[in-house]
Amino acid sequence: DVIGRSALSLDLSHLGIQVDQAENEIQAIDCIHNAIEQNRPFNFVFVASDQGNSVSSHLVQASTGKGFTNLIPVQLHKLNTESAKSSIESCDHQLSITEPVILKSLVEVIHQAKVQKQLPAGTQPSVNETFPGCRVLVAEDNEVNQLVAEEILLLLGCEVTLVKDGQQALEALKQSPYDIILMDVQMPELDGYEATHVIRTQQSDYMSIPIVAVTANAMATDREKCLAAGMNDYLSKPITASQLAGVMAKWLHA
Repeated sequence: DVIGRSALSLDLSHLGIQVDQAENEIQAIDCIHNAIEQNRPFNFVFVASDQGNSVSSHLVQASTGKGFTNLIPVQLHKLNTESAKSSIESCDHQLSITEPVILKSLVEVIHQAKVQKQLPAGTQPSVNETFPGCRVLVAEDNEVNQLVAEEILLLLGCEVTLVKDGQQALEALKQSPYDIILMDVQMPELDGYEATHVIRTQQSDYMSIPIVAVTANAMATDREKCLAAGMNDYLSKPITASQLAGVMAKWLHA
Protein backbone atom coordinates (compact mmCIF):
# COMPACT_ATOMS: atom_id res chain seq x y z
CA ASP A 1 0.00 0.00 0.00
CA VAL A 2 1.95 2.99 -1.31
CA ILE A 3 -0.30 5.55 0.39
CA GLY A 4 -0.11 3.76 3.74
CA ARG A 5 3.69 3.45 3.56
CA SER A 6 4.07 7.11 2.65
CA ALA A 7 1.76 8.27 5.45
CA LEU A 8 3.55 6.15 8.05
CA SER A 9 6.96 7.31 6.81
CA LEU A 10 5.86 10.92 7.05
CA ASP A 11 4.59 10.47 10.62
CA LEU A 12 7.84 8.80 11.69
CA SER A 13 9.81 11.61 10.05
CA HIS A 14 7.79 14.14 12.04
CA LEU A 15 9.06 12.36 15.16
CA GLY A 16 12.64 12.85 13.98
CA ILE A 17 13.16 9.20 13.01
CA GLN A 18 14.98 8.25 9.80
CA VAL A 19 12.92 6.02 7.51
CA ASP A 20 13.39 3.70 4.52
CA GLN A 21 10.58 1.98 2.61
CA ALA A 22 10.25 -1.44 0.98
CA GLU A 23 7.44 -2.83 -1.18
CA ASN A 24 7.86 -6.48 -0.19
CA GLU A 25 9.82 -8.94 1.93
CA ILE A 26 12.71 -9.29 -0.53
CA GLN A 27 13.24 -5.54 -0.76
CA ALA A 28 12.97 -5.26 3.02
CA ILE A 29 15.69 -7.88 3.56
CA ASP A 30 17.94 -6.05 1.09
CA CYS A 31 17.34 -2.78 2.97
CA ILE A 32 18.15 -4.45 6.29
CA HIS A 33 21.40 -5.96 4.99
CA ASN A 34 22.49 -2.70 3.33
CA ALA A 35 21.75 -0.69 6.46
CA ILE A 36 23.82 -3.02 8.64
CA GLU A 37 26.72 -2.95 6.17
CA GLN A 38 26.59 0.87 6.27
CA ASN A 39 26.65 0.75 10.09
CA ARG A 40 23.18 2.28 10.40
CA PRO A 41 21.01 -0.72 11.33
CA PHE A 42 17.28 -0.38 11.68
CA ASN A 43 15.66 -0.51 15.10
CA PHE A 44 12.12 -1.08 13.85
CA VAL A 45 10.43 -2.81 10.95
CA PHE A 46 6.73 -2.07 10.39
CA VAL A 47 5.01 -4.95 8.60
CA ALA A 48 1.58 -4.72 6.95
CA SER A 49 -1.07 -7.12 8.25
CA ASP A 50 -1.50 -8.77 4.84
CA GLN A 51 2.18 -9.76 4.89
CA GLY A 52 1.62 -12.12 7.82
CA ASN A 53 3.57 -12.75 11.01
CA SER A 54 6.03 -15.04 9.20
CA VAL A 55 7.40 -12.05 7.30
CA SER A 56 8.25 -10.31 10.57
CA SER A 57 10.15 -13.42 11.70
CA HIS A 58 12.04 -13.60 8.40
CA LEU A 59 13.08 -9.95 8.66
CA VAL A 60 14.30 -10.36 12.23
CA GLN A 61 16.25 -13.46 11.13
CA ALA A 62 17.76 -11.45 8.28
CA SER A 63 18.97 -8.90 10.81
CA THR A 64 20.33 -11.39 13.37
CA GLY A 65 22.03 -13.30 10.57
CA LYS A 66 24.12 -10.18 9.97
CA GLY A 67 24.96 -9.84 13.66
CA PHE A 68 22.38 -7.21 14.66
CA THR A 69 19.90 -8.48 17.24
CA ASN A 70 17.91 -5.35 18.15
CA LEU A 71 15.46 -5.17 15.23
CA ILE A 72 11.93 -4.83 16.64
CA PRO A 73 8.98 -5.85 14.42
CA VAL A 74 5.71 -3.90 14.66
CA GLN A 75 2.64 -5.41 13.01
CA LEU A 76 0.22 -3.03 11.26
CA HIS A 77 -3.48 -3.87 11.44
CA LYS A 78 -6.50 -2.50 9.62
CA LEU A 79 -9.16 -1.06 11.90
CA ASN A 80 -12.13 -3.29 12.85
CA THR A 81 -11.57 -6.20 10.50
CA GLU A 82 -11.87 -9.90 11.38
CA SER A 83 -8.45 -10.59 9.86
CA ALA A 84 -6.96 -7.88 12.04
CA LYS A 85 -8.50 -9.35 15.19
CA SER A 86 -7.20 -12.85 14.46
CA SER A 87 -3.81 -11.46 13.46
CA ILE A 88 -3.52 -9.48 16.68
CA GLU A 89 -4.43 -12.54 18.73
CA SER A 90 -1.68 -14.54 17.00
CA CYS A 91 0.98 -11.91 17.60
CA ASP A 92 1.61 -13.02 21.19
CA HIS A 93 3.97 -10.41 22.63
CA GLN A 94 4.80 -8.76 19.31
CA LEU A 95 4.10 -5.04 19.17
CA SER A 96 1.21 -3.96 16.97
CA ILE A 97 -0.45 -0.75 15.86
CA THR A 98 -3.78 -0.02 14.18
CA GLU A 99 -4.13 1.77 10.87
CA PRO A 100 -4.67 4.57 10.09
CA VAL A 101 -1.68 5.32 12.30
CA ILE A 102 -1.60 8.49 14.40
CA LEU A 103 1.43 10.10 16.01
CA LYS A 104 0.25 9.34 19.54
CA SER A 105 0.08 5.62 18.70
CA LEU A 106 3.58 5.70 17.24
CA VAL A 107 4.96 7.34 20.37
CA GLU A 108 3.25 4.72 22.54
CA VAL A 109 4.57 1.77 20.54
CA ILE A 110 8.09 3.21 20.58
CA HIS A 111 7.93 3.57 24.36
CA GLN A 112 6.68 -0.02 24.58
CA ALA A 113 9.69 -1.10 22.58
CA LYS A 114 11.91 0.86 24.94
CA VAL A 115 10.62 -1.34 27.76
CA GLN A 116 11.35 -4.51 25.76
CA LYS A 117 14.83 -3.51 24.60
CA GLN A 118 17.27 -0.69 25.26
CA LEU A 119 17.07 1.57 22.21
CA PRO A 120 19.56 4.21 21.08
CA ALA A 121 18.49 7.78 21.87
CA GLY A 122 18.00 8.60 18.20
CA THR A 123 15.18 6.07 17.86
CA GLN A 124 13.03 7.73 20.51
CA PRO A 125 10.66 10.59 19.71
CA SER A 126 12.70 13.74 20.20
CA VAL A 127 10.06 15.67 22.18
CA ASN A 128 11.27 16.69 25.61
CA GLU A 129 8.51 19.13 26.54
CA THR A 130 4.75 19.26 26.29
CA PHE A 131 2.32 22.17 26.66
CA PRO A 132 -0.84 20.95 28.43
CA GLY A 133 -3.76 23.30 27.91
CA CYS A 134 -1.91 25.58 25.50
CA ARG A 135 -4.42 26.99 22.99
CA VAL A 136 -3.01 27.02 19.47
CA LEU A 137 -4.58 28.59 16.39
CA VAL A 138 -3.41 26.99 13.14
CA ALA A 139 -4.04 28.92 9.90
CA GLU A 140 -3.36 26.52 7.01
CA ASP A 141 -5.31 25.94 3.79
CA ASN A 142 -3.91 22.50 2.95
CA GLU A 143 -5.93 19.74 4.65
CA VAL A 144 -3.01 17.30 4.87
CA ASN A 145 -0.80 19.93 6.48
CA GLN A 146 -3.66 20.77 8.84
CA LEU A 147 -3.88 17.15 9.98
CA VAL A 148 -0.11 16.88 10.46
CA ALA A 149 -0.01 20.07 12.54
CA GLU A 150 -3.01 18.97 14.57
CA GLU A 151 -1.53 15.53 15.34
CA ILE A 152 1.77 17.01 16.46
CA LEU A 153 0.09 19.66 18.61
CA LEU A 154 -2.21 17.10 20.24
CA LEU A 155 0.88 15.00 20.91
CA LEU A 156 2.33 18.04 22.68
CA GLY A 157 -0.78 18.32 24.84
CA CYS A 158 -2.23 21.40 23.12
CA GLU A 159 -5.79 22.44 22.35
CA VAL A 160 -6.03 23.09 18.60
CA THR A 161 -8.25 25.22 16.39
CA LEU A 162 -7.87 24.88 12.61
CA VAL A 163 -8.76 27.58 10.07
CA LYS A 164 -8.04 27.65 6.34
CA ASP A 165 -7.11 31.28 5.69
CA GLY A 166 -6.09 34.54 7.29
CA GLN A 167 -9.62 35.95 7.39
CA GLN A 168 -10.85 32.95 9.36
CA ALA A 169 -7.88 33.37 11.69
CA LEU A 170 -8.93 36.95 12.44
CA GLU A 171 -12.49 35.81 13.13
CA ALA A 172 -11.26 33.02 15.42
CA LEU A 173 -9.22 35.51 17.45
CA LYS A 174 -12.39 37.52 18.09
CA GLN A 175 -14.16 34.43 19.44
CA SER A 176 -11.60 32.81 21.76
CA PRO A 177 -8.25 33.51 23.43
CA TYR A 178 -5.11 31.82 22.09
CA ASP A 179 -1.55 31.47 23.34
CA ILE A 180 0.25 31.13 20.00
CA ILE A 181 -0.54 31.13 16.25
CA LEU A 182 0.95 28.92 13.53
CA MET A 183 0.50 30.91 10.34
CA ASP A 184 0.90 29.54 6.83
CA VAL A 185 2.23 32.23 4.53
CA GLN A 186 0.43 31.40 1.27
CA MET A 187 -3.34 31.19 1.78
CA PRO A 188 -6.44 32.30 -0.17
CA GLU A 189 -8.61 35.27 0.82
CA LEU A 190 -6.05 36.73 3.21
CA ASP A 191 -2.49 35.43 3.31
CA GLY A 192 -0.26 35.05 6.35
CA TYR A 193 1.59 38.32 5.85
CA GLU A 194 -1.61 40.36 5.60
CA ALA A 195 -3.28 38.57 8.51
CA THR A 196 -0.24 39.17 10.70
CA HIS A 197 -0.23 42.86 9.79
CA VAL A 198 -3.89 43.18 10.82
CA ILE A 199 -3.26 41.34 14.11
CA ARG A 200 -0.30 43.55 14.97
CA THR A 201 -1.95 46.85 14.04
CA GLN A 202 -5.68 46.43 14.61
CA GLN A 203 -6.23 43.78 17.29
CA SER A 204 -4.85 45.27 20.48
CA ASP A 205 -5.45 42.14 22.56
CA TYR A 206 -3.12 40.15 20.30
CA MET A 207 -0.42 42.67 19.39
CA SER A 208 2.14 40.64 21.34
CA ILE A 209 0.87 37.07 20.71
CA PRO A 210 3.63 34.82 19.29
CA ILE A 211 3.05 34.17 15.56
CA VAL A 212 5.15 31.46 13.93
CA ALA A 213 5.31 31.36 10.14
CA VAL A 214 5.02 27.88 8.63
CA THR A 215 5.99 27.74 4.97
CA ALA A 216 7.44 25.51 2.28
CA ASN A 217 10.00 28.19 1.43
CA ALA A 218 13.36 27.84 3.14
CA MET A 219 15.35 30.80 1.81
CA ALA A 220 16.90 33.32 4.18
CA THR A 221 15.02 36.08 2.37
CA ASP A 222 11.71 34.33 3.14
CA ARG A 223 12.56 34.24 6.83
CA GLU A 224 13.43 37.94 6.77
CA LYS A 225 10.13 38.72 5.02
CA CYS A 226 8.18 36.84 7.71
CA LEU A 227 9.96 38.64 10.53
CA ALA A 228 9.48 42.00 8.79
CA ALA A 229 5.74 41.28 8.56
CA GLY A 230 5.57 41.01 12.35
CA MET A 231 5.91 37.26 12.83
CA ASN A 232 8.11 36.09 15.69
CA ASP A 233 9.65 32.99 14.18
CA TYR A 234 9.74 30.72 11.17
CA LEU A 235 9.43 26.97 10.48
CA SER A 236 9.98 25.25 7.15
CA LYS A 237 7.72 22.38 6.05
CA PRO A 238 7.68 19.55 6.74
CA ILE A 239 7.69 20.40 10.43
CA THR A 240 8.71 17.89 13.09
CA ALA A 241 7.48 17.52 16.64
CA SER A 242 10.88 18.45 18.07
CA GLN A 243 11.15 21.59 15.92
CA LEU A 244 7.68 22.75 16.83
CA ALA A 245 8.18 22.01 20.52
CA GLY A 246 11.42 23.97 20.47
CA VAL A 247 9.82 27.05 18.90
CA MET A 248 6.83 26.90 21.23
CA ALA A 249 9.06 26.62 24.28
CA LYS A 250 11.10 29.58 23.07
CA TRP A 251 8.13 31.94 22.76
CA LEU A 252 5.72 30.65 25.38
CA HIS A 253 8.40 30.79 28.07
CA ALA A 254 9.84 34.11 26.93
